[in-house]
Amino acid sequence: MHELPAPIRKLVFHPRLEPLGFLLRTSGLSSSLSRNHRNEITKKLRLYSLGQARRNSDHKELTGFSDWHLIELRWDWVLEESRVPVRLIGSELDSQKTILCVWHIKDLEMGLDQQRRQQNRACAQAIERMRGLENFSNQL
Repeated sequence: MHELPAPIRKLVFHPRLEPLGFLLRTSGLSSSLSRNHRNEITKKLRLYSLGQARRNSDHKELTGFSDWHLIELRWDWVLEESRVPVRLIGSELDSQKTILCVWHIKDLEMGLDQQRRQQNRACAQAIERMRGLENFSNQL
């Protein structure tokens, strides 16, 4: 029998991370996550934890927030006949641990400046959540 490779990175979900389905609905998308979408999330999380996710395609460092070591895991889906980029923003606490803090859904109908402001707000929310965990970092 084949053994699964051991993860090289522990993934921790922030306790205030919203369910993605809820966020999609509050963003005006009525479609729910399909089984295929949930499988894609699981697969990418697994690849990232194994160190096998593709840099700048599956995940990307957010260089504007390097002090907090923010990264985003990336999905591009078609929902309701529209392309919907979905991001999961987290912080690489060290070389072996990432805490996943905020889902971010890009709105391609917005201008680029407005999209950037939305992403910056999501990053600020991730940082706020990380600050709330600073006293508990030894427990993560």
